[in-house]
Amino acid sequence: MRALPLALLLAGCGKGEGKVVDAADADADADTDADSDADVDADADADADTDTTPPNTTVTEADCTVAIPADAVLVDDDVTLDGDGVVAWVCRNATLSLSGAGGLVFLEQNGSLVLSGPEAEVWATSGADLAVFSSDNTLELEGGVDLHDEGGNNLVVACDTVTFDLTDAPDPGCR
Repeated sequence: MRALPLALLLAGCGKGEGKVVDAADADADADTDADSDADVDADADADADTDTTPPNTTVTEADCTVAIPADAVLVDDDVTLDGDGVVAWVCRNATLSLSGAGGLVFLEQNGSLVLSGPEAEVWATSGADLAVFSSDNTLELEGGVDLHDEGGNNLVVACDTVTFDLTDAPDPGCR
């Protein structure tokens, strides 16, 4: 006589009331993997990839205007900065590599940012390049920004336009 799995025996006898475990993967969901989410990968989140990083949240705003403060570090070449609370204005054809928490970065068209610190706020205009290797950041991006996000769990604000208020910005600035 062939032995049947316990779950099938209990289900067939009426004694398996409550959760019925499926024979394919020994959990109570309808997929074929052994975790408790509804997708078929082996991680515990509900998206279809195999990592456990929650996906980004995206919201949309029509106009995103921000003032560049007088204490912003002007980046007009390739620069690496490491520190918490860095405030930087990245010009055209310049690249900032930033680590440290709580940065505030303004990224002009054709400027580049490599971000590896958490809790940053980034404002970027169309044509900018942004590579993010950390999480818990807020990215305010105009359409046409090239975003490469390896960090996940970032808030992406999709702006129709990003406008920099230059009233208090460092002089002469990027322009």
